[in-house]
Amino acid sequence: MDYNYIEIPHTNFPTLCCDYPNNSKIEVRMFTVADIKLISRVNEFNLEYIIDELMQRCCKFTNMTYNDLYIADRDYILMFLKSGSFITANGFDIKLDKCVHCNEPITISLAIKDLELDVCTETSKIIDINGIEVKCQLLKVGQKLVKLKDIELEKIINYTNIAEIFGGVNEAISTILSWNAYDYVKLANAVNEMKCGLKEELETICPICREPITIHWHFLETDLLNKIPLEQLFENILSISKYANFQIDDSLAYGEVEIMCQVVNKMIEEDNKAINESEGQQTIYSGA
Repeated sequence: MDYNYIEIPHTNFPTLCCDYPNNSKIEVRMFTVADIKLISRVNEFNLEYIIDELMQRCCKFTNMTYNDLYIADRDYILMFLKSGSFITANGFDIKLDKCVHCNEPITISLAIKDLELDVCTETSKIIDINGIEVKCQLLKVGQKLVKLKDIELEKIINYTNIAEIFGGVNEAISTILSWNAYDYVKLANAVNEMKCGLKEELETICPICREPITIHWHFLETDLLNKIPLEQLFENILSISKYANFQIDDSLAYGEVEIMCQVVNKMIEEDNKAINESEGQQTIYSGA
């Protein structure tokens, strides 16, 4: 099936595509029903596979390959797809234990348009730590990520060659934790300067006291995927098929399915209202 692909300008990406060939091009198409079915099966064990599969399905690369893509740019594409593929639920809810002003627990709802990007045009650099030359570098999608409980250490291990220098992840962690504060902070700051992609800090307003607050969070890949339960997906598909006599194909853009659900629900609401007015409190259908 032919899809409508959209080219994303190089200047939209966190790396500005400065390390890709000048004539490279990245085009995307929005998620289909088949893609949503795949996303609905995501878990911690298959997350990377499903992201790779989605990117291969939804992207066209010219004069470059998927494996040439930096992770920061891949995550931007996922955000772009989430924004364009869903009519509803295409934002984020961030829960905070308490506001720094009113001390009340709060939930901040963010639309994707509210998010900002850190831009980085330098994809690698060398930093001297007490005579040790450490290379800080952005990661590409083909490189394996190390997962740690400590987010700062995780960034240091993943975005430098420190593990290679000291002969392994555990050895590197033990070594850098034994450094003095100056050397450790110097390395951590160098890594943070290389960080690009979605900003993990945002100025907003407390919904209760209306005072300005700063939100800090750590984005995971799962935050950029809308995992819709299969039961809900099939309920929507069957509702459209039953009430509108329209068969949903796996190749249909999921955004169109959401629009159809809204239209069907409106039609059902209007029909139920008309029947209730003419025949009493009879309900013909519960809706999608």
